[in-house]
Amino acid sequence: MTTYKRRITESIAQSSVRYSLGLFGRFAPTGITNHISSIGFSINCIPENNLGKSYGLWHVAAPKTGGTWLSRMLQNMYPDHETKYFGNSVGTRQLNSMKVLFNSSFPFQNKSLFLQQHCINCRNTENFLEKSGCRTILQCRNIFDSIISLYDHSNLSSNDDFWTLFGYNNKIWDNLDENFKLDFLVDFAAPWYLKFYSSWFSSDIIKSDQIYVITYENLKNNAFDELKKVSEWYGSNISDNAINMVIDSSNITYTRKNKAIVGRGKESLNEGQIDRIYSLAKYYSSVDLSAIGIHS
Repeated sequence: MTTYKRRITESIAQSSVRYSLGLFGRFAPTGITNHISSIGFSINCIPENNLGKSYGLWHVAAPKTGGTWLSRMLQNMYPDHETKYFGNSVGTRQLNSMKVLFNSSFPFQNKSLFLQQHCINCRNTENFLEKSGCRTILQCRNIFDSIISLYDHSNLSSNDDFWTLFGYNNKIWDNLDENFKLDFLVDFAAPWYLKFYSSWFSSDIIKSDQIYVITYENLKNNAFDELKKVSEWYGSNISDNAINMVIDSSNITYTRKNKAIVGRGKESLNEGQIDRIYSLAKYYSSVDLSAIGIHS
């Protein structure tokens, strides 16, 4: 195969995976996410004598759930960890999270901190967690509040690449009226959120000690208590004074915060939009989605 043809083939493969893994890919065939090893991602790089050894901490968070805020605090809590923050845009972050996790050289020289990955769970992620022993924080937020926060973020965003995921650029988006924008996010973003959370909460691994579920609401209500619990769960037992310093530092750091008001989603969305989200959630009626404000 010529270099030119190889590049074209690789480009098509990358585009296909971005589409299947890409943020808010409502109609993406989720089966593809279970077979991403076919384009070179492998967990076989973990030596047999290192199986089960913890290689660090993986922070998984859907967009607009306070992920940047928590990731900054985790960095300050674990400065001895090698930070691995991959993907400079939300469109590539899922792809890169899987690629880096599966292609990294093991063992790392230091424990690693994989930050703020928008990664849908699948067989490969579970195989990686089982073989690597990597501890995982799954961050959640009320889905109605997430949609409103995403709406705020979209209106403030100056990055056209973000909107290529929706097929809109900023000029088009800015000319849409508020209700149309909210309808759009309910129809296209909410299904992705539900798929993301269902992929984790429908898995048996969520019941294991390897996964720690943290909600934005609890973190905002009492950041100290939540970080203390994370520290104890991770086995690091960080001092109270150090945790307070971490929280103080996060208050003066840029964290992409919009308004950070709990409960604003249902106050801002109209009745029809709220009903549509509940209607979409019926497809996941067997999954406990109470952590994101969907109660059966």
